[in-house]
Amino acid sequence: ERDAADNKIEMLPIGIGKLTNLEALDIQRNGCLRPPKGTQQKGPVAVVEYLQRVAHAEKRKLLDLSDFGLTTFPVDAVALGNMTELNLSNNTVASVPGEIVALTRVVVLRLAENSIRKLSSVVGKLTTLETLDLKNNSLETLPPTFPHLANLLHLDVSGNQFCIFPSELEKLTQIEHLNLTENQLTRIPVWMGAYAKMNAVLLGGNGLSTVPNSIGGMGPLVLSTVNLSNNGLLKVPSALCGVLTLKRCTFSGNALNELPAQIGRLVHLEELWVDSNQLARLPPSINGWKSLTALYLHNNKLQALPRVIVELEGLAVLTLSSNELSDLPWNLPVLTNLEELWLDSNKLSLLPQGLESMPNVKDFTCKNNEFEGKELQRANDLMERFENTQVSKILATKRKEEERAAMQARMPEHTAVESVDDRDPRELELEQLRDELEEAMRNDNLEAAQEIQEKLDAFEAEGREDEED
Repeated sequence: ERDAADNKIEMLPIGIGKLTNLEALDIQRNGCLRPPKGTQQKGPVAVVEYLQRVAHAEKRKLLDLSDFGLTTFPVDAVALGNMTELNLSNNTVASVPGEIVALTRVVVLRLAENSIRKLSSVVGKLTTLETLDLKNNSLETLPPTFPHLANLLHLDVSGNQFCIFPSELEKLTQIEHLNLTENQLTRIPVWMGAYAKMNAVLLGGNGLSTVPNSIGGMGPLVLSTVNLSNNGLLKVPSALCGVLTLKRCTFSGNALNELPAQIGRLVHLEELWVDSNQLARLPPSINGWKSLTALYLHNNKLQALPRVIVELEGLAVLTLSSNELSDLPWNLPVLTNLEELWLDSNKLSLLPQGLESMPNVKDFTCKNNEFEGKELQRANDLMERFENTQVSKILATKRKEEERAAMQARMPEHTAVESVDDRDPRELELEQLRDELEEAMRNDNLEAAQEIQEKLDAFEAEGREDEED
């Protein structure tokens, strides 16, 4: 730790960031412009971390200054023309300066969780951009130059204030991942169906009451994820039932009272969220969901389940809480892959026989039903049985994590080295052992990790003896 407070330092040299043993640097009351004032206010450790990241950014072609207390776009962020990734998320940056055009090779730009109200037109000149993250700002529009981003594949503008779907996106048909959740959209344009390469479209948390059928034309061969949760939808867009590549669909928190029969055509569907709607029944065609692993149906008005639900052999999660079910399929226990089964707050008076023998259940609940006498006792015993099983698994996992943490604590920290060529063979061998130890820890191979740690201890002890000699 070094104290440089109360001087007249205006700009700290980037080279300080290459002092590998420096952990903290106090530069209070200097009027220093580098690091920025917000970073200085986070303390001496943040000052050093900032300088280190900037110092190594040119070599790594990546600069991560997320959560550094930045209030303005730092000069250092635009001084590295060869940088391919810039992350300024979780700050309070309010605007993007014109100087950003210097980043002629930037591929990933993350500006999430800032205070940006208007995006500068200069962003349209970053034509190498493939990923742009602007979530949780205060944007209402996109600049007219936005269509120039012909290589943009991933766009996240969730958590902003868009009331109208940005028309600037119409020509960017190469986009593969679009996130507009938590805005104030009330309609989706018909031209959205032109996104032929789309694999994920996220539109939850808006004010949509309908969705055009053209949405079924998006990514006809690649669309796998659709999120339309927490809108005002009265029905599932029938056009989506023809997108056979869908794997994850989320319609939670709408006003659906039924699912279309054609939905059974989604044979590759793995997860379906239709909780918190007004569903009174499920179509028999659900037996077409041969790939389904998770079905979320809680908070609806289901009075019965179709018997074919037991044909969903891969089902691991089934949530039926807060419905109006008075009985369940007698052969429900044939779903031996079930890990989570929620049955609480229904009108059940009997549970299917054989639930006790389901081998993989980790989370089971059936409170607030109409059980009486022996069946009530059986229900309580089942919950206690599965809870104890889960507690045992949690404790076993905790013990494993504690062993891992103890081993991790013994691992020596890496020392940053600028040039491999300058290191002697002994240092290279030491680093190799450290890498092997980290690999063993990542793979939870504690036996191998212990063996490598013993080698490391012996190796370092030998090194200390040599130094003493």
